[in-house]
Amino acid sequence: MAQFVNLVGRQFGKLKVIERAPNQRKHIYYTCKCICGNLKNIRNDKLLNGQAVNCGCERKKRNDNKYDTKNSRLYHVYIAMKQRCFNTKCKAYKNYGAKGISVCKEWTGEGGFENFQKWAVENGYRYDAEWGEQTLDRINVTGNYEPANCRWLSIQAQQNNTTRNTILSCNGETHNLKEWSVIRNIKYSRILKRRKLGWTPEEILEFKRRDKNEVK
Repeated sequence: MAQFVNLVGRQFGKLKVIERAPNQRKHIYYTCKCICGNLKNIRNDKLLNGQAVNCGCERKKRNDNKYDTKNSRLYHVYIAMKQRCFNTKCKAYKNYGAKGISVCKEWTGEGGFENFQKWAVENGYRYDAEWGEQTLDRINVTGNYEPANCRWLSIQAQQNNTTRNTILSCNGETHNLKEWSVIRNIKYSRILKRRKLGWTPEEILEFKRRDKNEVK
């Protein structure tokens, strides 16, 4: 039978063993304090064989850092913005790039995404926001994508708008009906009637006739 080794007072990576924790079945546990300040009960063999060197904060930090990678929702928002303005094959190009709407050099040149990301965070973007909760919005609908002309709109902000300023989100961008009328070159009255018929935002903002009830 292996000899019991008291680990109290020893250091394992970022973990300082404080005391022996109450026995849990057949295993021996120790209460450890991590350098980050967290306390956690850890099995003795995991401390001795090097499996446990922190409380899990390093894993959390890695997970948090994934929001800074090109797999993040923010990166997809960034790519969609550029596609609308520069990719002639993009379905939305006719309403953006074809109308002269562009993205500023600060967000397209070297370090473009990093600059966009920095602006986003400094202007209220939250990585933990649900999809659709924060959408990229241009203040001047005929202006370019640039720091002074962009903002994030939340669902709550959208709901606070009056009926006259009803908000629609389409292709990752949010505007009220008047603004969409200008962007898509569709009569405001046509948009209102399409909405009354219960069409989706994508259908409302397309030029296709959906059925015999299409507005003339």
